[in-house]
Amino acid sequence: MDNGQLIQAGFWRRAGALLIDAIILGLGLFVLVMVLHVPHRLLPLIFHPACLCYFVLLESATARRATIGKRCMKIFTAMEDGKHMSPGLALWRYVTWILPLVPAIAIDSTPAYVAMLDTIHGFNAAHDHATLVKYMHEPGITEMMMTYVAAGAGGMAVWMLWCIPSMVFGKQKAGMHDLATGTRVFRE
Repeated sequence: MDNGQLIQAGFWRRAGALLIDAIILGLGLFVLVMVLHVPHRLLPLIFHPACLCYFVLLESATARRATIGKRCMKIFTAMEDGKHMSPGLALWRYVTWILPLVPAIAIDSTPAYVAMLDTIHGFNAAHDHATLVKYMHEPGITEMMMTYVAAGAGGMAVWMLWCIPSMVFGKQKAGMHDLATGTRVFRE
């Protein structure tokens, strides 16, 4: 804050915070897979809700109103007027933020994709190899896998087009998810 006035966080601070949060969540995923040996097929059922809780609870239910990444970058999320946002609004903000990624998240959970990942990475290889072979011999599997890859890449492209231009070039310097929910990210 400058003289009691809220100053919006710039793109690079927000990007840095997201990178830190991604590393933290990635370490959590690493622990699930490498330490706790959670099968890939269960990861979407654990990881996606964990991400939701991480962002929603830290940005709405804590005094700092920030994820760990945002704390490190000295920024926080609030309503346009600087007031706390409710957990319900934080949930809606998260949903509008990940909306373009839904195709990639949905693909993450399909049996053929999970079996392919498990086999490639060597987890539960005996069981998953049989599952992968079963799926690979079904008609249209190659086209289906290419569709998965295209949908995942398309989801990421849409996400970048959804969030980045409005933060960098928009008059309000806010992501589409912020504009949709009436929230902003401010510097401390």
